[in-house]
Amino acid sequence: MTIIERGARDRMVAPASRAELLRALGLDSVEGVLSLEGGEIFAESRTTRTLRVPGESGGKALFVKIYLFPAMRDVFKGLFRGTFLGRPRARREFDALSSMRSAGLEVVEPVAFGRRCEGPFLRAAFIITLESEVGGVSLDRCRMLFEEPPGSRARRPLVAGLAELARRMHEANFSHGDFFLRNIILFGPPEAPRFAMLDCPKAKLSRRTGVLSGAALDDLASLDAGASAVASRTERLRFLLKYASQERVTPRLRAAIAGIRKRRERLSARERQRLEAVTAALRRES
Repeated sequence: MTIIERGARDRMVAPASRAELLRALGLDSVEGVLSLEGGEIFAESRTTRTLRVPGESGGKALFVKIYLFPAMRDVFKGLFRGTFLGRPRARREFDALSSMRSAGLEVVEPVAFGRRCEGPFLRAAFIITLESEVGGVSLDRCRMLFEEPPGSRARRPLVAGLAELARRMHEANFSHGDFFLRNIILFGPPEAPRFAMLDCPKAKLSRRTGVLSGAALDDLASLDAGASAVASRTERLRFLLKYASQERVTPRLRAAIAGIRKRRERLSARERQRLEAVTAALRRES
């Protein structure tokens, strides 16, 4: 890693191979990132902002995710989660992505991490990632899920590819922690899909995680919370059979389905409502 900027207030690190790219886009300093105004807004709230910044000459885009702690109450809320003690969320995601890439998993490339402090307290942090290919779209905005009827043959490669993605991750003993449709990017045509995962500061490596076990069930429940709004029961069962490398429902798979359903119901209804709102918007645009 190369230290691009180091000081009591600002610090930024990046792989040496990406320093020139960051410099060309004006993202080679903490101030440059925090004052970024261009790019497409992917998500925004009072304390977080995610931007998609086009690469040079139509190249791969960068995702810039910024965490802000504008008021001292925000700092105090996170005292033991990075604003004073521990690693900031952005750093946890940077480390998780690096570990998952080292394990050969399909995730976006972590390009830089930075933070700004005032005295001993963190006031802002960010992570920059690089998309795997040009022209990706998050699965919650994939038109195949809205324009093709559930269960259609055209959707089967997408379901199978997504099952393979989840199985490879869990076979490697990793869990994502936020395995929602919005955190999976689709590249290529739906008949030959390729994927990359992002937004995984909660990702963990644990021997207790495996196919249909441990935190894998939490990942599958998170995915199913959104999929239930756009996919049929048959499609979701086909996904699980492919994921588990089974031709029919076994007692173990039946027990896992019950566990997934129970976990899914504990998830906030906001996820399903959010996806349904996106679905309605895309259909209006069609």
